[in-house]
Amino acid sequence: MSVQFCAVFPGQGSQHPGMGKEIYDNFNSAKRIYEEASDAIKLDLKRLCFEGSEADLRLTANTQPALLVTSLAAWRVFCDETAFRPVVAMGHSLGEYTALCAAQALPLSFAVQAVRLRGQAMQEAVPVGTGAMMAVLGMDDEAVTRAVSDLLHRAQTEAGLRGSVLEAANFNCPGQVALSGHSNALEFFKTHLVPSNYGASKTKMIPLAVSAPFHSSLMRPAAEKLKPFLEKIPWTDVFDFDIVHNVNGQKNRSSTHVVDLLYQQMTKPVLWTSSVRHCLQNVFVEFGAGRVLSGLIKKTLPEPTTLNVDTVENLKATQQKLEELSS
Repeated sequence: MSVQFCAVFPGQGSQHPGMGKEIYDNFNSAKRIYEEASDAIKLDLKRLCFEGSEADLRLTANTQPALLVTSLAAWRVFCDETAFRPVVAMGHSLGEYTALCAAQALPLSFAVQAVRLRGQAMQEAVPVGTGAMMAVLGMDDEAVTRAVSDLLHRAQTEAGLRGSVLEAANFNCPGQVALSGHSNALEFFKTHLVPSNYGASKTKMIPLAVSAPFHSSLMRPAAEKLKPFLEKIPWTDVFDFDIVHNVNGQKNRSSTHVVDLLYQQMTKPVLWTSSVRHCLQNVFVEFGAGRVLSGLIKKTLPEPTTLNVDTVENLKATQQKLEELSS
């Protein structure tokens, strides 16, 4: 009997110069993915991924299509070279679009156009420097939620930051929550948080290298720009396998509510911890750049098996491990 596993697809933060090049160089099916995606958005994604600088890849409008095409190329090669298929898939933020494309929910050309538009809209929604994100380590989800509520109220009433936004944006794993909002509100939180008031002995706060306050109410203008395009996509009625959505951590295999779920995803937190637990699998294969999601999964589940497909060597190792698990 074939092993059951979850396919996972990374989001922003996993990108790096040269990502995907080995897969591209060794498989014609990967080359076709890059060519089709590049044609769809009139951008040379091969050059961006293989020759672009870190600064080029950090631009949100570039990051999102670059990560999508890198992951989908690895996915296509995996499907061509092995007989294994997931029973469920999920992606972190923009990775949800990659997961949907892998499940044949929408064509590649529409997927890459969607994330290109999504990245542009997210970057334009808030003036540069006005918004930011920060990871809070060492506090549980409920404690962070309470602290955000308390300190935002203080910031608005005591520090004159009326109208400021501060929200939990990513529940990534136990003890790791990313906050999003106005830069001054994040700074107030960092300066005034007393961990012991929320049952934590100590915390660590790390500014995230992103250019906008993602997954917060400040992304409403971006969501409104993206929605008309999402509504034009020729969605497949029934997907090839289940998708666990970021906004609710629940499985879905139908296009009935997918536009609304992706629209909500722009302004609501990524429930990654819940998604990992609710996928009901203990074997995960991460496709594309980096190991970020594998690391988060290991911090969420007791003893998961995490595998990766981003090089020829990893492809072979993953195939071998899945064969072992199937025997």
